[in-house]
Amino acid sequence: MGTASGVYFVAANPLLSELFPDRVGRVMGIHGAANQVAAVAAAPLVAVSLWVDWRLSLLAIAVGTAVVTASTVVVARRTEMPAAGADDRSLLAGARSEWQIILSALAIAGITAFVWQGVFNFYELYMQARGLTPNEASTMLTIVFAAGIPAFFIAGELADRFPSVPFLLGIIFSFAGCLLLLIAVEGFLALAVVSAALGFVIHALFPATDAYILTALPDSARGSAYAVFSSAWILSQSTGSSVVGALIERGLTYGTVFTAGALVLFALVAVLGVLEQVGKLPA
Repeated sequence: MGTASGVYFVAANPLLSELFPDRVGRVMGIHGAANQVAAVAAAPLVAVSLWVDWRLSLLAIAVGTAVVTASTVVVARRTEMPAAGADDRSLLAGARSEWQIILSALAIAGITAFVWQGVFNFYELYMQARGLTPNEASTMLTIVFAAGIPAFFIAGELADRFPSVPFLLGIIFSFAGCLLLLIAVEGFLALAVVSAALGFVIHALFPATDAYILTALPDSARGSAYAVFSSAWILSQSTGSSVVGALIERGLTYGTVFTAGALVLFALVAVLGVLEQVGKLPA
């Protein structure tokens, strides 16, 4: 299931960018928002299915996937597909020719996503450590997810209007600031407000990053280079939760670990900001 979903995103995002080349940010935002709506809606549906039989949730996924796949085949056959990526046939050639933009996108978004994975996977436990009940902690995580729905739409629109690198650095700076605020505030309402801001900012990173790299890549290597970038991005961020878990088991507090992550991101913004000013980052 993980392989299938990964293959889908690697194929879908370059295709969308070629179908709508003049509004890449917007379609990345719409696509991401749809994914976020599905994530928010899935949790209660799965919870309901568990009252009947846990197999029902997997059956629903299987049937839903089959229906959507069949519908996509029908629509694709009726649509005039772009020929922009017709010559893109070599994964290694795409990576070699576009390694600068790949590394640039990884430097900008990779460390941020790494920190986010560490925060996200321990969010409920952290909220319980702050004195919230398990239900209240779960509510905070729901707020984070729900805030991502408008974030995708808005960030996608803004990604088409503003220079990519400064926009991305602004998102990272805001995320680091929200992380420090999360540690500093007290009380359910304050934590809920900061959780909403945190969720909004971090989910804005994803359509902005996709728009950045897909707009910069040429037709001859868009699909292959994006596949390499996506694989490296997912691999790099997937270790974030393991690192945070290991640090917590060594006796460090959540506040200390999250503060360190925020400070690393502030330093990252400063370094990348200088590189962008002197023209060392692909635009």
